[in-house]
Amino acid sequence: MFIKEEAMRGLFSKIGRIMRLSFLKQLKIIFLGLGILLIAGAGRCFAQDISVSAEVSSRQIVLGDSAQLSITVSGSQDVEPVQLPPIDGFEASFLGPSTRVSIVNGQYSSSKTFTYSLFALKEGTFEIPALNVIVSGQTYTTEPFSVAIVGLADRSA
Repeated sequence: MFIKEEAMRGLFSKIGRIMRLSFLKQLKIIFLGLGILLIAGAGRCFAQDISVSAEVSSRQIVLGDSAQLSITVSGSQDVEPVQLPPIDGFEASFLGPSTRVSIVNGQYSSSKTFTYSLFALKEGTFEIPALNVIVSGQTYTTEPFSVAIVGLADRSA
């Protein structure tokens, strides 16, 4: 009887190990599946529409003064630095980038802004052209707009 008991214990031990391994494999598959769903869901939660805009601190600048040009990309941080073309009537200099990220009530938002100083060189009305911005490998274009450079005596209050 001793041999049969040992054989039975050994058999039950093997069956128990197989069941435990099977259970652990099932658990791994369940957790792997949950992890994938969580990551996919998080990606959707953080996905945002991408928008690109350009604005200047003032549409009327006194000759010899400067204004700030801001190019803002909302919805992505994967932005290549914006290279300004020469802009008639202005001398542009890069001031730097800034980044904003916020999570409010579970809503994620982010933006990156490139700021330039536009120094007014001559009087007239000049166009800030449409600017190409590369975001995550795609090209987005801002809307062009006009800025007036006036002499000190022409400045309206």
